[in-house]
Amino acid sequence: MDGQLAAVARYRPGWGETAHIGVVTHPAYRGCRYGRAVASAATAQALEAGFIVLYQTLFANTPSVALATGLGYQAYASQLAVRLISDGA
Repeated sequence: MDGQLAAVARYRPGWGETAHIGVVTHPAYRGCRYGRAVASAATAQALEAGFIVLYQTLFANTPSVALATGLGYQAYASQLAVRLISDGA
């Protein structure tokens, strides 16, 4: 890796007893399991702290969905986002 940062992850407390996972992997290192390693560590830390851990991503982001399911996350809920546009009137 020559000193290059390959991936980072963190958890942050959400509402109530929940924590949210965030993970970013450098494009050159995607598919090398660095994202999985750091997301796994962040998940373990959040669980050890007593949180219910949530992983949120777009269904269309199949690599992220695969990472989450590979770590044992299960689908729980979905959201619908709507963008309203002006009709010009």
